[in-house]
Amino acid sequence: MLDSHCHLDFAEFDAARAELLAEARALGIEGWLVPGVHEGSWDAQEALVGEEGVRLAVGLHPWWVQEAGLLDAALARLEQRARRLHAVAWGECGLDAKRGQVDVAGQLPWFEAQLELARAAELPLVVHQVGAREEFLQALSRCGGLPRGGVIHGFSGDAAWAHALVQRGFHLGFGAAALDARRARLQEAWRAVPLSAILLETDAPAGPRGQHSTPADLARIVRGLADLRGLAAEDLVRTGDENLARLLGLEGPEAFARGRVVGADARGGGRGPEGLL
Repeated sequence: MLDSHCHLDFAEFDAARAELLAEARALGIEGWLVPGVHEGSWDAQEALVGEEGVRLAVGLHPWWVQEAGLLDAALARLEQRARRLHAVAWGECGLDAKRGQVDVAGQLPWFEAQLELARAAELPLVVHQVGAREEFLQALSRCGGLPRGGVIHGFSGDAAWAHALVQRGFHLGFGAAALDARRARLQEAWRAVPLSAILLETDAPAGPRGQHSTPADLARIVRGLADLRGLAAEDLVRTGDENLARLLGLEGPEAFARGRVVGADARGGGRGPEGLL
């Protein structure tokens, strides 16, 4: 079972990270894609190098772009980091019309620049998108598309928006929010999305409505999502894992779970399984 979006580097896990990973592994959770969000978390993310089943992405989240300094210099640091850490995806980046230090107009240059870097590095994109739908689509149009595709993580829209994103080549990440019976439109979207376009995630330590979550929560989330679609949990896991491995350019879920990121060095780079044991 693979978690397509988990912030294992966040400080909330510092006191018991090893124990929480052991708990998750005991439930059959074997891999985690850990996105980058801001430079303050870089050391903690890099400390995960060598942890079995961990894959890393690099990016600047729209909540923290104001802290990154000058755009060109920040992007140069990110590009170098992607090579050093053998990143398998670019992100988390995107647009957020509800929360952030700067408005959507201020977030756009950062998002569009990272779209271009993902294209140049031939990496899939991990996207945080809340509101700002028109601006998001316009940015994609100006960029010219993403040859490696990407995922809208923590999808929270309706079926029509889900369809529009899938038509543009995106996967959609679903987590605990879709289990909330009060979110009928999101549950409708979950039932309507082609299984070939879904990914499974915790977004831990974040949880629905401000609650705290852990990596082990993926097992519960998968069972709930499977029930909503009348699927066997093991079938949903198989589909989600295969989708994630394919998006990242890996040979299959086993390659994700078995391997680990090797030591960061300036010779790193490339895409897909390069830099993995």
